Amino acid sequence: MATLSITPDGTEPGPLPEPDLSVEPGAPIGQLGDAYTLLREIASGGMGRVYLARETGADGFSRNVALKRIHDHLSNRRAFVTMFLDEARIASRIQHPNVCAVFDFGRVDGAYYIAMEYLRGVALSEVLRALGTRAPEDRPERLWLGAHLLVQACEGLHAAHELRDDEGALLNVVHRDVSPHNLFVGFDGSLRVLDFGVARAADRLSESTTGRVKGKFAYMAPEQALGKHVSRRADLFSLGVVLWELLTLQRLYRKDNPGETVLAVVRDAPEHPGAYARDVPPELADIAMKALSRDPEERFATAREMGRALAKAIAKSGHAPMAADVADWMDQIFPGQREASYRLLQSADEAMQSAGPGAEASMVRARRGASQEELTKRGPRRGVWIALGVAAMLAMAGLGAALALLAVSPADATPAVRLPDHEPAGPTATPSSSSEAPAP
Repeated sequence: MATLSITPDGTEPGPLPEPDLSVEPGAPIGQLGDAYTLLREIASGGMGRVYLARETGADGFSRNVALKRIHDHLSNRRAFVTMFLDEARIASRIQHPNVCAVFDFGRVDGAYYIAMEYLRGVALSEVLRALGTRAPEDRPERLWLGAHLLVQACEGLHAAHELRDDEGALLNVVHRDVSPHNLFVGFDGSLRVLDFGVARAADRLSESTTGRVKGKFAYMAPEQALGKHVSRRADLFSLGVVLWELLTLQRLYRKDNPGETVLAVVRDAPEHPGAYARDVPPELADIAMKALSRDPEERFATAREMGRALAKAIAKSGHAPMAADVADWMDQIFPGQREASYRLLQSADEAMQSAGPGAEASMVRARRGASQEELTKRGPRRGVWIALGVAAMLAMAGLGAALALLAVSPADATPAVRLPDHEPAGPTATPSSSSEAPAP
């Protein structure tokens, strides 16, 4: 099972659904070049489709990959393609066990693609969703196992933040979209940071539109929501939101629409997590509050520093969770899912063996993205109206500087955020200073 978050272009926002493992794939559905056999579509969004694919090479080389194929109408946009390739080059340089690996990217048969590590597990958002239904006695174990996972997230982010070019100069990579949907928990107990597709390197050859706000509103740092310059500390604010929600199983920012959410992120200081859960360990609460500082200079200086603070708190508690403990925990939360993921790969192997030489590129051409005519029929993109609404609310609130920095335009509007339909267990009241966050 693999969850790969596709950065939307305003047509299909929000987290991608998990593939249904109860449905066995049939024959391969297509071919991309000579190397990739597309076995099953596992996700789709405004930017493209994601497939479980098999990469093959010389001397029997073979491995499963998650292959993201960009929609045809976006492949014709020079600025978008340049941005996509720049981001793929950066992501492919990040080599760390807590980052989803990028193996390959490029263009074949007119289609742009990126091939990534195929992961078996679920997004942290699904873990938090499941934890909302667990018995209260599971809470202490959950807190420390969750903290252990975020130590891994810190290490993955630190590897990206410290990425350097061939001459040793920092590339100043910032993920800009850290959220439970882009933190992937494997059935083996590991955590990987996903989708550096909205990351931004300060000295890249080509830049995306100046002032464009990216990422999920409710996890943005205030400076990012205002369209200001962001550093690695913006990612730490986002991770602080994730930690806060892990401790409380509540949504930190909770409003009725993205515009109000942005206002809350910009104006409202977060409440202490102890206001929602009495048994929150003070050490973990303090780490969350430091990461959530409004002033970037008051946050942790690096992701590694935040990770070490978490590790120190875990050690002080007397808990010593390991990957094996997380793996056992995952089996309890998601019974049968590990085995289902193996069955999926086994059936993929059988499909490969039964496929004849006719499973060629014509099949993938038949499954290309929606035509421009179909896109036009969908009407105005929801993201345009969301972005304009955000700008209007900022103006009414007197945040003129924020409005100017957002530089909203219909052609480059910030995509909408789809809220999950699940409400975590626990207190339902939210502090008056809070807003909406697409969390668990």
